[in-house]
Amino acid sequence: MDVHKLDRIFTPQRIALVGVTANPKSVGGKVLSNLVSGGFRGVVYPVNPSLEAVMGIQCFPGVRHLPRTADLAVICAPAPQVPDIVRECGEAGILEIAIDWGVKKFTAVTTSDNHRMLAVFRKRDFSVSPDPESPLVEVSKDL
Repeated sequence: MDVHKLDRIFTPQRIALVGVTANPKSVGGKVLSNLVSGGFRGVVYPVNPSLEAVMGIQCFPGVRHLPRTADLAVICAPAPQVPDIVRECGEAGILEIAIDWGVKKFTAVTTSDNHRMLAVFRKRDFSVSPDPESPLVEVSKDL
């Protein structure tokens, strides 16, 4: 793994928060709140096609619609949506990804979903963290 890729993981300047909701108690709501109130100095792009804004921050309908390519995508969407979101991230040039699987969500991922995701991972040079609480996200000095 090259140093530039590590920089995008450990010190991202732009984070796409995919699957964020208006519910402050949801995983995406908590992550967004922590980024905003915790002093993250970069740009957070909330992504949800159903919302115009969350916490006063403009939402984007998909990662392809971001004004600049995010360094890191944190996926907080329901498990059945994850393979398509991962594919969209790859197509948009976002290759560093953290996925909130949660036990409940993980059981909702089918074998077919796993095969689709593996196919996407094999096509691109992804760095994937299985959970936003994993060391990849936790150690960032700006998070």
